[in-house]
Amino acid sequence: MHNSTQQNETITFPLIGDKALSFKAITTQVNISFPEDYEGKWVILFSHSDDFTPVCTTQFLTFVSMQEEFKPINIELVGLSVDCCTHNTRINNIKGMKNG
Repeated sequence: MHNSTQQNETITFPLIGDKALSFKAITTQVNISFPEDYEGKWVILFSHSDDFTPVCTTQFLTFVSMQEEFKPINIELVGLSVDCCTHNTRINNIKGMKNG
């Protein structure tokens, strides 16, 4: 882990290859226990900006378009957001964009 010191406080940043912290989450798809639910798999844990922004749409569309490529190589996608209530609407909009 990379350490940075600010005002006598050490802040630790995770690096690629570091073990992720365990957490439980209620999601728009299923409830998860990380990393237990992903035992033996690779996980792309990504975060995005607020729902309904251009960056969010671009990220989701890119990941959705690649999801089938990830399955044969044992990779799962987990998206992390600051929003909580608008995801189902956003997911349906993105599905419509993908299918339209």
